[in-house]
Amino acid sequence: IHFNWVFVGSANNLGSPDYYGYTIANIDFISDSVNSLGSITNENLTFLNDGASFTILEMGNINLIDSYIRPLNPTHRWSISADMDSKVTVRGSYLGYMGKFEIDDASILLLEESQIRYGTAGVKIIGSDGFTIDSCQFSDIDGFALNLEKIQNGTITGTGFSDNLRGLVINDIVGEGDLVIDDSSFMDNSWGMYIFTASENSSI
Repeated sequence: IHFNWVFVGSANNLGSPDYYGYTIANIDFISDSVNSLGSITNENLTFLNDGASFTILEMGNINLIDSYIRPLNPTHRWSISADMDSKVTVRGSYLGYMGKFEIDDASILLLEESQIRYGTAGVKIIGSDGFTIDSCQFSDIDGFALNLEKIQNGTITGTGFSDNLRGLVINDIVGEGDLVIDDSSFMDNSWGMYIFTASENSSI
């Protein structure tokens, strides 16, 4: 982890409601081992500069748990990129004003009880053979809230898509892939769900 903090405000503990931690540098998580793990837990993390990023390389792991993460300036954007065979877990967190959140090439995403809000991009999953999105909210995103491309299997449960330019787009389900969408809602999106292509042996 490369992490550069400027401490501002009270002397409260990190992650307390009255604490503000400002980072002035990108966050780079680099891993070459499946056992490598980075975690941000119970943090109020605000980026001062544009372009902050989490980068998870091949077979890396990162957890974002019970955290509130966004740029100070609402015109700025930040990103999460996960390479082949990595794992990203987001639980109980708020991710605001993102420009990119991309899970690539058979990586695993576990997204639970979290909000993805504002910004120009939600989550893009490419080539994953397993992801879970449970009890989340995608809202006010000026782009694709959830973009699925060449996936094999995935589950979306109890999740809401509202006030987005695009709700859920499915670019391809390959092979005998199975996408489960259960107890989820689409409200006030320019369009809610759009399926471009899916293998004749796949199921939704």
